Amino acid sequence: MAKPKIYFRADGNSEIGLGHIIRLISIAQSANIYFKCYFIIKSPSSLLVNLVSSTCKDIIILPEFDFLLEENVIVDLIDAKNGILILDGYHFDEEYKSRIAKSGIRIVSIVDTLYEDLVSDVIINHAGIKDRKLFKLKPRAKIYLGPKYCMLRKEFIEGARKKKLLEENENVFLCFGGADPSDYTINFLKENSNFFKSKNLNIVIGSGYKFEKELRAFLNKAKFKHSLYQNLTGEEILGIMSNCWIGITSASTIAYEFLCSSGVLYLVKTADNQKNIYDYLLNEKMAFNCNLLGKLSKNKVSLALKKQGQLFDGKSIERIIEILKELK
Repeated sequence: MAKPKIYFRADGNSEIGLGHIIRLISIAQSANIYFKCYFIIKSPSSLLVNLVSSTCKDIIILPEFDFLLEENVIVDLIDAKNGILILDGYHFDEEYKSRIAKSGIRIVSIVDTLYEDLVSDVIINHAGIKDRKLFKLKPRAKIYLGPKYCMLRKEFIEGARKKKLLEENENVFLCFGGADPSDYTINFLKENSNFFKSKNLNIVIGSGYKFEKELRAFLNKAKFKHSLYQNLTGEEILGIMSNCWIGITSASTIAYEFLCSSGVLYLVKTADNQKNIYDYLLNEKMAFNCNLLGKLSKNKVSLALKKQGQLFDGKSIERIIEILKELK
């Protein structure tokens, strides 16, 4: 019997980052056991194609064209009786979804800040929003909220399951996402150079980062120990995280990935759409504002690590797969 089909639709580049792509890859890594998976991407770079193809070999590349034309292509691609479309991106608005939904295609929307969606059959928001009443949905639509549905690559899911208590050390992990289009990396290093003088700093940048030349020039003159890594696999990133007592990240998927290891997390909000994750992790005292670097009590650290272990249990993707299987 042929597997039902899932079509993942997202874009990623140096301007918008790679977060939408990474989230869908995390679902595809497990969904491909039960579904035939396809990725639909518009004008990707060769590096992005390589990233996606490591999980999903069937990639449909869209040219640059008007969204209304794209909707027609999507409808032609997907068999409404045997296909699910998963969307992750801010440009997939209600009009776009409505034109596709009229064909009978079931739509799952991955969102950060969207509170009204009268088209999608399923909404998943893994930020820390708790109140379902904030959302306006169509009748019979289902919504799943919070980090228990966090979309993390399989390496980090396994890391959460096998997490071991780490002894305090001087190792620091720093990453503001795969693109960091506003270059928080260099700015943060300049502003906190004194703190890093006693640390062993591990800096991770991705394929979308445009300031590598400037960063290397700055690091050549820096007076702190550091290692710079680029285009790492999930397994390689987790390996570095697992040896770092301190993590400094944007309030995005990379923050959730770090919380699957055993360190103390400090957050920087690098984009408006990170507000929900930022507020949630700080309010729950699982992460801290960077102005508290080096100032936390042992009790606060202990409580944060305990909460991390309870929430990031390594079962979030299993929960999402069950949601998708119900849609088949």
